[in-house]
Amino acid sequence: MASTVKSSNELEPGPARILRLLEGLARSDQPAKLAEIADWLQVPKSNAHRMVQMLLKAGFASQEPGTDRYVSALKLYELGMLIANRHPLKRAAGSHLLELQRATEETVALVVLEGTDILYVERLSSLIPIRATLQAGWRVPAVFTAAGQALLAFHSDAPAIVEQILREEPRASGLDAASLSQRFETIRGCGYAMTRSGWNAGVNSVAAPILSRRGSPAGAVALIGPTERMDDDFMRQNAKLVMNTCLRISETLGYL
Repeated sequence: MASTVKSSNELEPGPARILRLLEGLARSDQPAKLAEIADWLQVPKSNAHRMVQMLLKAGFASQEPGTDRYVSALKLYELGMLIANRHPLKRAAGSHLLELQRATEETVALVVLEGTDILYVERLSSLIPIRATLQAGWRVPAVFTAAGQALLAFHSDAPAIVEQILREEPRASGLDAASLSQRFETIRGCGYAMTRSGWNAGVNSVAAPILSRRGSPAGAVALIGPTERMDDDFMRQNAKLVMNTCLRISETLGYL
């Protein structure tokens, strides 16, 4: 869990530490001990205890009975769902994503660009699951996935985003900016992106951007599946369905 909370400094305001604690608990797959929390936040254990108690009182965290381990509470999920369900892109995309999922019988995802990552805001799963289970709320560095590349190909700040990912993401060591720039040019020409084992081994995807009136990407739709079902022929054959889905979402949003 320590890796999910960036290190702080002694001058960091208390509210900032509490927000980092809130995010850290939400992203952790394991309950966190009080000593671990103090270590993440670089504060005395007594200070960490006070911050945890504030989250407990507000309903944002819960304590495992009989232990000093803490987890995030479902109140975060409740608030997150309220925000997500109000998102205009998700509201506009719902029925169109369902049509695509029914037509292809593969997993369909709606993503947006958040900083250097793509954020999955919606997912409709295939009846035949893929090996790496995709979840709404996941983040992935944008350059690795078809959806991220489809977004970056039409994004004005793509060079800076790519540079930051290549500098900070260890798994990007085999990539280079020039090759990615050429790939983005190809994506702009054909209107869609394809990746093979982009972020997860054995999982392929084809994606297209949802473009605003100005041609900037508001989000992307991805079709995702295992390599044995989603080979290059399948992805090319279904790319038009993905692009048409994006066009219908743009029309629903009033972009066309």
